[in-house]
Amino acid sequence: MKTFFIIVSLLSLLVGCASRKAEKEETKPASVAATVATTEPSIITTAETKTAELATTPPINTPVKSADSASVEESLGLYEEDKTAPKVNDPLESFNRAMFTINDALFLNFIKPVGSAYSTVVPEPVRKSIGNAYRNIGYPGRVVNSALQGKVNKVGYETEAFIVNTVFGVGGLFAASDKMLDRKLSPEDTNQTLAVWGIDDGFYLCLPLLGPTTLRGVFGQVGDSALYPITYVDGDVLRMVLSGEERLNAISFRIKDYDALKESSVDPYSALKDAYIQNTEKMIKE
Repeated sequence: MKTFFIIVSLLSLLVGCASRKAEKEETKPASVAATVATTEPSIITTAETKTAELATTPPINTPVKSADSASVEESLGLYEEDKTAPKVNDPLESFNRAMFTINDALFLNFIKPVGSAYSTVVPEPVRKSIGNAYRNIGYPGRVVNSALQGKVNKVGYETEAFIVNTVFGVGGLFAASDKMLDRKLSPEDTNQTLAVWGIDDGFYLCLPLLGPTTLRGVFGQVGDSALYPITYVDGDVLRMVLSGEERLNAISFRIKDYDALKESSVDPYSALKDAYIQNTEKMIKE
């Protein structure tokens, strides 16, 4: 967590020194980019998160919005292009592009091979159950943020789903609530809460090893970490193993999405940025 505050402080200084860039000409986001909202390669020092990661892995011990058996598409941020998504300032574009290049190299040379091997060894049904279990563990963060946003109905829905999945889904391994309650819930996190409270994005960031976010998103990830039960697991090794497994499992569902984004985009950096901002805005409105 201290690492994030250091990063934020350094970036704030850079922004103060950087000259304000004139607003750039709007570019049409690639359609595939809009379907791969959060597929930026990133590595875990542990560390959405909901939403992790080598496709946008959140900070250390931040909960990942894991794919479950009934909502893999949602966890990957697949949705129709939102042409009304707001533009976010990118005064540190040179720095962000450099970090994107580094993250891309790490993805190609390390994360993709490891994630592919994991997918080969662990069958998809098992990986989905693992994702379901981690999502169930993330209940406190979702219910607290739902309450802070004034979404009283979602507090009740999340609680119902947590109880049903824990009791009838074997501790959350199976998303029993999807069928029993016939209800799919969108993830709620601290970044969304801050947005509902009227706090601006600040500016766009592509952080080394962590992926795309915004200044507000960084503070949101800190809040998510504080609300995530695994953060408080005794023993550094066990905590890192659990966090690492969660992220590796989430990455295994997203490898092809990132490849598709790169192959379909003239400028993958801009495509990813637009997709991330659109997906975040979509979640805030839900």
